[in-house]
Amino acid sequence: MALSRPSMRRLTSLRPSNLRPCTSFLQPRLIRRPSGVSWVPQRFTHSDITQQLREEWSSYNHFPQASSANQFVNGQTVTVHGFLSQRRISSKKLIFANVQVDNGPSIQVVSHSEPGDESNPPPGHEAHLALRALPLHSPVAVTGTVVSQKGDRDLSASSQRDIPGSFPKGVTHLEISLQNIQPLNAFPKDIIVSKGVQFPPSARHLQIRFDEALQARIRARPKIGHELRKSLTDLNFTEVETPILFKSTPEGAREFLVPTRRAGLAYALPQSPQQYKQILMSSGIRGYYQFARCFRDEDLRADRQPEFTQLDLEMSFATGQDVMRTVESIMKDLMKSLNSQFELVQSDTKERYPVPRRTPPSSDPSSNPWPVSDKPFPRITYEEAMSRFGVDKPDTRIPFEITPNVPLPESFTSMISPLPSPTIETFLFTPTTTTSTFSSPSIRDTTTFIHTFLSPLPPALFSLNPNGQTAALIIDNSKPL
Repeated sequence: MALSRPSMRRLTSLRPSNLRPCTSFLQPRLIRRPSGVSWVPQRFTHSDITQQLREEWSSYNHFPQASSANQFVNGQTVTVHGFLSQRRISSKKLIFANVQVDNGPSIQVVSHSEPGDESNPPPGHEAHLALRALPLHSPVAVTGTVVSQKGDRDLSASSQRDIPGSFPKGVTHLEISLQNIQPLNAFPKDIIVSKGVQFPPSARHLQIRFDEALQARIRARPKIGHELRKSLTDLNFTEVETPILFKSTPEGAREFLVPTRRAGLAYALPQSPQQYKQILMSSGIRGYYQFARCFRDEDLRADRQPEFTQLDLEMSFATGQDVMRTVESIMKDLMKSLNSQFELVQSDTKERYPVPRRTPPSSDPSSNPWPVSDKPFPRITYEEAMSRFGVDKPDTRIPFEITPNVPLPESFTSMISPLPSPTIETFLFTPTTTTSTFSSPSIRDTTTFIHTFLSPLPPALFSLNPNGQTAALIIDNSKPL
């Protein structure tokens, strides 16, 4: 019976894309006629093809189920799924290996095998050889006996979950004696993994897998979202999901357009859910929030990208002070939760990222990674922000403020202007302060930066300015004025 093309597509779509194509059922089988004179092809029936596909599929899909948290008891046989991350071959008889699991403890697998007769190998010898030959970073299912556990295990009923793939809470290290290991597939040998490796965008899955800081941030993000939702729900806010496809509305940036099947008509992706939340306020929703997806067709910058997620909220019958108090409340709740759940670690590249806390938080609030003060957040007006920092969103950790109207001696004024009594507006910058969180540049670095910044500007910008000329004067105390 011949297969039509649609039937072939339905059958071959069952296999994973990274497996070798199953084409043996397409080859005709030659059998001898009873007379023994000639050969004729025999075609498989539909049931034969289905059975062969099932057998090949099950050979890749049949592996033991992962154990649940309540099964991790010393002396108990368990199964874990993960990646073979490290291997140390001490001798022909002894191998140590690490298995990397998601949201679980560090797992060390110990394999010990005595050499025996090849015709009658000892138990576990095949698993020992397989562990020795497997390429590192391969996904594996490891079955063995729990030898030891480290950590302060939580014995409450809520932590003893009967969910496959879960691990006991509080356990930070597991040691398992190997009984069997089954690879799901072998990690390609042409991919080189080293410390701090950077993969191209086409191999983004590998970058996430081998970048601890990136993985930590991905795991921390949903917990941050959970805490924010909890705080806003306690404040009687309502989460509303607004549509993505909307009409084009004039806002600050260009919009992404989505064409439709009707000529001349298109949807626009929202830059922010501004119109929707205004409709909700008019509808009687007292407080609204959502984690909104925003799309803006603009040039890339350090803090700009085409799509991003923002916590969007709106309040009715509220003043600016009400909004600031609400934001302050949820931010303090978030920082307290982060201090209790996470701690900051530093990578080899001086990059800091959050990891689940293994030690209790400090009793001193100022020593926590995210200090929380009982005092209200400082509040400044727009005019004060511009006059002190020259920007409407200053980073107050940087000790760089503007001091206006600095008096200048008359002898110095006569050197920079031929007028008898010129009007000179002065602003003093002092970028030489060093604190625990910020180290400012030296005088030499500041001078180089200012020259580099001002040199490309056209001279007419200063000489033809009707409001006067602008000059940057750098005072170095180590040299004469």
